[in-house]
Amino acid sequence: RFCPRIADGEVRVHMIGDKVLSLVHRKQSGPAVLQPDTPVFAGLVTAIRRDMPALMSRLGLHGRLLPLVWSADFVNVEPGTPGTPSTLGQWAAHSFDCSGADPVKCDPGHVNDMASLIGATATCTLRSGS
Repeated sequence: RFCPRIADGEVRVHMIGDKVLSLVHRKQSGPAVLQPDTPVFAGLVTAIRRDMPALMSRLGLHGRLLPLVWSADFVNVEPGTPGTPSTLGQWAAHSFDCSGADPVKCDPGHVNDMASLIGATATCTLRSGS
């Protein structure tokens, strides 16, 4: 198979501008909503933050604003057999989506955090004139 670890699931990273809001680890057994500081995905979150300027440049969007609400889906591309231990250190983005996070599936506290961060990010963007 092209990506043998797809059976281990994928990770959707919900973003507000350049801030990681949450992670959803989607596996066959069902999704798990996780905080950005979840240790098992620390490398992925660090890579997203580190690589964002290069990604924007490669997409021809250098100097442009990120969408206010967006997400990216990643699969583990580390060689190995599905279901066996993995360092979860090698990721490939396979899709980007600007339709936003689905607050209906989130707990109320997460929706409040998301709304506050959206408001703060939009206000900051408007004040900066960008």
